[in-house]
Amino acid sequence: MRRNPRPSFLIDLFYVVMHLDTGGYRLFRLDRIEQIVRVSDGDKRWSPNHYSLQELREHTHLMDRGSMTTFRFNAWGIYPQTILDQFPQSQMIASCERDGYLFEATAKDMGATMWLLSQGPKIQVVSPPSLVAKIRDDLKAMLQYYPED
Repeated sequence: MRRNPRPSFLIDLFYVVMHLDTGGYRLFRLDRIEQIVRVSDGDKRWSPNHYSLQELREHTHLMDRGSMTTFRFNAWGIYPQTILDQFPQSQMIASCERDGYLFEATAKDMGATMWLLSQGPKIQVVSPPSLVAKIRDDLKAMLQYYPED
């Protein structure tokens, strides 16, 4: 499969963002790239108006799926910079109980949900209500795999 990389960046040191000839972008695993071909300066196939790499970088989060959503969550026992790195446009809003912090972030909801769930009891999503309900539903579904004996 041929893809022409444009200005790109790494995500979690394992994925690279590449521009597609058909427009838009896609995440690729580095270990699956078979060949890299050098393109000379001034190549007419590239236009800086295809997409905004800055905007893409600000919103890229693990999985690039779902709708852009702004959400807030409390975090405990996680170094704040880890969260700020994970969600490039996030902000630490305030301190919260148990020496935690309240964060606000914007990301694609499916990718954000996966990361938030992966943090276990160190994260509590507080808004929007739709994401709180999604997290709650996912946790209930997960509990079915772990019946009490």
